[in-house]
Amino acid sequence: MVKEELEVQKDELVDYVKKYDNLFVLPTTEEQKMVKNIINHPNFSHWASGLRNKADPFVVALAKTANLKVVTYENPQSPKRIPAACREFRVEYITFLDFLREEDFVL
Repeated sequence: MVKEELEVQKDELVDYVKKYDNLFVLPTTEEQKMVKNIINHPNFSHWASGLRNKADPFVVALAKTANLKVVTYENPQSPKRIPAACREFRVEYITFLDFLREEDFVL
């Protein structure tokens, strides 16, 4: 789902995604169950019907089931975006800038 959402774009990220196709895996049964829980939640049911952001619940579900952090640029105050879902389902999330700091990234 993430790959399909990215491929709709027309930019360098699409070219990058195509080079690293093996990074994208099918969701596990546990992740699929988590996605169902997320999209059945009243605050996030819009992810089930929209064409945009359909990958968002899969990102949150993978992070939850694999105990990973979500890196996002989305506004943490928005009640219907990834940070809100992360808070609701107890998934850690950080901004992209915080990710770069954590990884000691230097230009």
